Amino acid sequence: MDGCVHYRRHTVPRDRRDAVRADQFEDAVRGGLSTVVDGVLPLRSAAQAHRRMDAGSVFGLLVLVPGDGAART
Repeated sequence: MDGCVHYRRHTVPRDRRDAVRADQFEDAVRGGLSTVVDGVLPLRSAAQAHRRMDAGSVFGLLVLVPGDGAART
């Protein structure tokens, strides 16, 4: 193993899962959740994105967009 604790749905008691989900929904309603975007890449760089994910060098999401991959507002 890689030293990380991996949780699966069947390893966490249902009441604990439900409590965590309820907390997450409350955070979402309050606007307390945010998304971490590690990078925005052009769709043609999908293979590069997969290599970065496989290497473990991504924290958050990689967004693939059509065209040149420039950020959009």
